[in-house]
Amino acid sequence: MVTAVTNAFYFMQLSVTLTAALTADELDELRWHLRIGPRPQRSLQVDGSFRFFYFTGSSRGEGCGVELSQIDDGRWALTAAQEPSPDDVDQAEPLFRWLAAKSDPSVVNPDGSVLLGRLRFYDESDWTNGLLIHRDQLHYPRIHKRPASESMTDAEAVVTTWNDFASRLELTLGRIRGGDWIRLGTTGNRHACFFGDSNDETVCNIVSNDYLDDDFLMSDDEEAGMRRLGWDGPSDGYWIRRLLHPATTNQLHSAAEASMLAFRDLLDVASPQELLLSAFSEHPGEQPDTTAMGMNLSPWP
Repeated sequence: MVTAVTNAFYFMQLSVTLTAALTADELDELRWHLRIGPRPQRSLQVDGSFRFFYFTGSSRGEGCGVELSQIDDGRWALTAAQEPSPDDVDQAEPLFRWLAAKSDPSVVNPDGSVLLGRLRFYDESDWTNGLLIHRDQLHYPRIHKRPASESMTDAEAVVTTWNDFASRLELTLGRIRGGDWIRLGTTGNRHACFFGDSNDETVCNIVSNDYLDDDFLMSDDEEAGMRRLGWDGPSDGYWIRRLLHPATTNQLHSAAEASMLAFRDLLDVASPQELLLSAFSEHPGEQPDTTAMGMNLSPWP
């Protein structure tokens, strides 16, 4: 079961199944953190700087609440609905780590991570971002902007023209963060990758003849065309452009336009509808912002 937290940044829903081996002292302390019990008369195991909201009907936390109940087999079900700020989430990290450590083994993923719940903007409906403890660290979406689709009037429309593709890619490139990976590709291994690297850059890669299928190899003239578009290389199998963060509007526009022309004119992709979009993030529980692309996500190759 789950309860949530609420403010202008996030709406959070937690749903955690805790082990039946919780001691009476541990349960007393947890109830205090959840504001459903008094503070224990002893030292706390968990930093007490964060406590859940339980302000039904208040200006902050309307509808927020928590529930801790015992399941028939002795395990404990914790659910919570809240509206936290990013500061609130960070302050709760010691408690979240404790909850993950006390989770029932049945909810621990094969890599040892525990999904505690999900986060979204309070006025959105999709719960795509996880709140995850992995290797004793808290991972959650570091949302710093509204989704790219919100700056478009037709974001839900399917991309059909190359000019529309370039405009959508420009918006998407501006949202790439360190650890984000986006791939656009079609038959013949014709593809491009866009990712945020550790040098605070967005790297744009277009596949070169080293990896293209024989039927789609670029001619010498086409390779010269890549250079005229501003692509460096090829090197290690790819043509490369780099954008320092934060990139200017002109830089984003130029990179998106050069990517579109490479697909259309030099890799002979007839339509953007031939391209498959896939994405992943190196940050557990997160997903790159591809909401502006007008394309459904496919599994990462």
